[in-house]
Amino acid sequence: REPLFIALGETIQRFHLPLEYFERLLTAFRMDVEKKRYDTWEELLHYCSHSANPIGRLILGLFGYDGEERFRASDAICTALQLTNFWQDLSIDVGRNRIYLPIEDLRMFHCSEEDILARRTHDKFFRLMSHEVCRTMALFDEGSRLLQMVGKDLHFQLRVTMLGGRKILEKIERMNYDILRERPAISLWDKVRLIMVAKRSRKLPGTS
Repeated sequence: REPLFIALGETIQRFHLPLEYFERLLTAFRMDVEKKRYDTWEELLHYCSHSANPIGRLILGLFGYDGEERFRASDAICTALQLTNFWQDLSIDVGRNRIYLPIEDLRMFHCSEEDILARRTHDKFFRLMSHEVCRTMALFDEGSRLLQMVGKDLHFQLRVTMLGGRKILEKIERMNYDILRERPAISLWDKVRLIMVAKRSRKLPGTS
C-alpha cells in the first residue's frame, strides 16, 4: 500500500522486469548484515551476483535490452564496479570490521587480518592489492563489449560509468596501493574530464 511500492509494482509490470533481480538484491541486503568475511574469490563474486549484477540487468530492461550476451557483459561491468567500490572503501570498511578481500588471497600473499584491521601496510599488502586491481580491470575489459550492444540511448551513460570505475582503479595504482590510510576519490575536475573523454569517444551506435 506504500506509494513507493505501488510505483515499483507498476514499473515492474510496464517493463516486464523479472522479480528474481529484486529477490537477489534482498538476499544481498541480508548478506550485508550477516557476513563480514569472504573466504574465496568465488564467494565474493557470488555476493556481487546478488548486490550489483541485478542492477545492470534491470537498467538494460528499462531501456528495452535483453539477451544472454548482453547480460554477461553487464554482469562483468557491475561486478567490476562493486569490487572497485570495495577497494576504494577498504579504509572505511576495516573500521567496521569488514574485510572484502578474500581470505584465500590474504593467505596467498602472506597478509593477516590483524594487519588489515590495524591498517599496517607493507610490500605484501601492496602486491595483494595490485593483484585485486588487475583482476578488476580485466572484468571491465570483459564487459566493455556491451558498448557495442547498446544504442545511443544508453551508450554515453554506460561509458561514463565504466570510465569512472577505471579512474578509481588508476588512482589506487598511482597511490602505490596504499589505500588503508587514504580513500581514493574522483574530484570534480576528474568528473569533467571523464565526461569530455566520453563525449570524444567514437561515434555512438545508431547515429549517422
